[in-house]
Amino acid sequence: MNAAWIPLECTNCEETWEATPDSLPGPDAEFDCPYCGTRSSVKSFVKTREGLEILEAFEG
Repeated sequence: MNAAWIPLECTNCEETWEATPDSLPGPDAEFDCPYCGTRSSVKSFVKTREGLEILEAFEG
């Protein structure tokens, strides 16, 4: 099985990175940008619709 990577982006500092879905909390959980500390729900950092679908699939 291939590993899934979710593209993330902080709208505050504009930094982008990737994470595996099992390393992230659920889509509605609070999450801190590792670069600037901006706090928001994980889903607000997910850069693509496909990434959000993958994250939601891992939650359920």
